[in-house]
Amino acid sequence: MLCDQMVPKLKWCIQGQEFCSGAKVLSIKCYDLIVGEDWLEDCSPMWIDYKTKKMKCTVEGKIIELQGVLDDQTKCTQISAPKLKGLLKHGAVSHCIQMILSSMQLVATLEEIPVSAHNEVLPTEVEELLQQYNHLFAKPTCLPPARSADHTIPLVPGA
Repeated sequence: MLCDQMVPKLKWCIQGQEFCSGAKVLSIKCYDLIVGEDWLEDCSPMWIDYKTKKMKCTVEGKIIELQGVLDDQTKCTQISAPKLKGLLKHGAVSHCIQMILSSMQLVATLEEIPVSAHNEVLPTEVEELLQQYNHLFAKPTCLPPARSADHTIPLVPGA
């Protein structure tokens, strides 16, 4: 990735701790900030526990502890439709799980988000082709008609 912009003294805050450091601006999605090796060097020595996702570093002679995001599989927070649309727009989502309460039984479905859902506007030529051949993308409702070269798979009775 190429960087053509820099903020020399960016003030940023995380978990109540304020930092000031030079920051390079990159076109990245899904992240507000990525700390680089230069920042890690400035805060050395460092103590990192990958299992608990805790990090301790020294900043201006003071030891600071930061807590990484912990996996919480005990709950699944619902998000609103506008929030989901925003995530799709920025390419932050590739799969969705839809939870449906049906007849007192919880059913989960996993759907892959089509690549076209990430794009706001399709090129005019592509949109015209999709409209012209939309019948090819319809879900089948019956078997195809008999052909001169139909293929079959012989089944073993009782197998």
